[in-house]
Amino acid sequence: MAALVQEADDVDHYEVLCLPSGEEGAALTVEQIEKAYRTQSRLRHPDKRPDDPNATADFQRLSSSYKLLRDESLRRQFDARLRGRREAAARAAAAGVKRRKAVSDLEERERAAAAGIPADPEELAKREAKRMAADIERELAAFRAAKQASASGAASTSVSVSNNFSVVFSVLWKTVQLVC
Repeated sequence: MAALVQEADDVDHYEVLCLPSGEEGAALTVEQIEKAYRTQSRLRHPDKRPDDPNATADFQRLSSSYKLLRDESLRRQFDARLRGRREAAARAAAAGVKRRKAVSDLEERERAAAAGIPADPEELAKREAKRMAADIERELAAFRAAKQASASGAASTSVSVSNNFSVVFSVLWKTVQLVC
């Protein structure tokens, strides 16, 4: 039975028996399934198709589909899996253009990175501006720490630190303005 369950993941057993699938298939009676099996087995039997090399495999698939649909518990499990697959397909289709665009953009950037092609210039400029802003924040934090440390020390040290910071800050600020 494990082989039947594993095969159920790949095959729509209702279609194998030429029956309606989905909710209509779940509503079929065992008698209707038996009738479809008998009809299809007469048509697909390997003795009726001696020239077809796939006739035996096709007939075995037909038999396994019939056995699965005849067993109520296996049939309920198969119907639940089939319903889940269809719902997943509907969700994927409804994901929309926005998601597909985001995925294609990401794949394009990954291919460019793998090929060693530089990224978009605007994107590089934004990254550089963010990096520089982070550097300024670090410098400012260091200046504040030095100023607090110098507040307890000599006044002349704090003036020199203050003058050095204003020069560094003005140079960094001009650089950020040029990049942006």
